[in-house]
Amino acid sequence: MPYDLPPDEDPNVHDDETVDDETGPAAEVDRDALSAALAVIAAQGEMIRRITSQFTEQINAVQAYTAPLAELGRVGQDAIAAGGVREVMKAFRVALPVFEFPELQALQTQVAQVFTGVDWSAIQQGIRQDYRRGVPPNWRNLGGDLKLWPLVEIAEAGYPTAWVPRAAVLQELIDADEAERAGVFVARRVEIIEACCACLEEVTSGELIDVVEKLGEALELAETGRHMVAAQALAACVFDTIFRRNIKPQSVAGYYEKAKKEINDRHENAPLNKLRWGVVHVPAIVALAKFDAPNGDPVPTIFNRHASAHAVGPEQYTEANAVIALALATSLVREAHQEIVDAAGPSTP
Repeated sequence: MPYDLPPDEDPNVHDDETVDDETGPAAEVDRDALSAALAVIAAQGEMIRRITSQFTEQINAVQAYTAPLAELGRVGQDAIAAGGVREVMKAFRVALPVFEFPELQALQTQVAQVFTGVDWSAIQQGIRQDYRRGVPPNWRNLGGDLKLWPLVEIAEAGYPTAWVPRAAVLQELIDADEAERAGVFVARRVEIIEACCACLEEVTSGELIDVVEKLGEALELAETGRHMVAAQALAACVFDTIFRRNIKPQSVAGYYEKAKKEINDRHENAPLNKLRWGVVHVPAIVALAKFDAPNGDPVPTIFNRHASAHAVGPEQYTEANAVIALALATSLVREAHQEIVDAAGPSTP
């Protein structure tokens, strides 16, 4: 059937009212061809509209990533030397948007080519070098993958990860759900206490003799698993003593809040190669969290120095909290020793 054109588009109608005499099979063929051509054009127009729509969506997605991607190389280099740990991690969490439509697969390649000038291997190597310099020694046996971020988050949640426990326990903490982390300290109590004892043997600084002796007694109490309450109480006292030694109070009033702010500032702004100090001390922010029991605040269920001293009971005194307190105190004592050693400089033969 011929394709019916509107009167003003009919090629057989002319303004001068001259009518083409050509009719018959040839005219029918021309009209069929024109109809087919118009159908093809319509189909192509729909395809172009569909592709253009997807293209626009993807370009918008690319534009949303323009700023962080443009800064990625610079941040990666600068932050390794002087930037905060969080900024490094944020930079390397940026990802290219994924293009999933087949008609424009080449676009992904073209976008990727924009970044071919960035020496990703050099950035990665730089991060690894500063990672090894800045992390606690017990982190270094976790294999080739960088596991910095989950370990930092675990420390920020109040669990000691620096100097102790050993890598195998750290891996369990990484693999565990948040609600299961305290259970790791219970299940691995023997290994964690052994690691604490071994770590404490490395502390030979004369000014730390008293806290080392008392912490050693707390560890002995916990070794059998029968005197965990006494171990936690003594470990909480050692924790508070060494904490005040590491972060000296400028005044008694408001000391803990000022100390927690100092920890947070140093931790947030630490370059990667100086990460360890923050990771050692940041669990203390949770351990020093305030609560007002007389006004209805619940007693903390994770290790808390104030609750250990002022809210003796089953909520605070648990096997998990005893092991956490022992490990945290050991971590702080070992860090204090390392600062003394570092300040003294290399020994002369």
